Amino acid sequence: MTENVRLASFERLHCFKNIHRHDVAKQICEHTERRTHIILIAIFQITEDGQCEKENRSRIGMAKKIFQDKKKLFIGKMNLELKKRIIKCLVRNVALYAAETWTLIQADRDRIEALEMWIWRRMEKISWMHKVTNEDDLKKVNESKNMLNVI
Repeated sequence: MTENVRLASFERLHCFKNIHRHDVAKQICEHTERRTHIILIAIFQITEDGQCEKENRSRIGMAKKIFQDKKKLFIGKMNLELKKRIIKCLVRNVALYAAETWTLIQADRDRIEALEMWIWRRMEKISWMHKVTNEDDLKKVNESKNMLNVI
């Protein structure tokens, strides 16, 4: 039996009609004659006015936790290019999951940029007390600020 994954909209699912603030995730299985469809309902922490500050902070926290969990890997003596690729796969993807649905205000943009700089500084073991500018830090890792461009 094969499984297909489909995204369900809120309009199609009547059980979510009266929910105004969404902060849970559900998974529903639909069984048809030949296939099982897994419907992923992505319910994000977006308020009625379209702001997503809570979702943004939550994603940044998750990305920082992943970085901290794999800290030995990221600050070890591994090749710099390999470290950057792993960070882009693990940390950045968690931080920016469903970011195309966010309504970003300037404070959210600043948080995302701060996360990016935090990641590169931690990877290179640069303390805030060293007074290194963001540009110098980016030159050290041969990167540019591109986390906002991914969105």
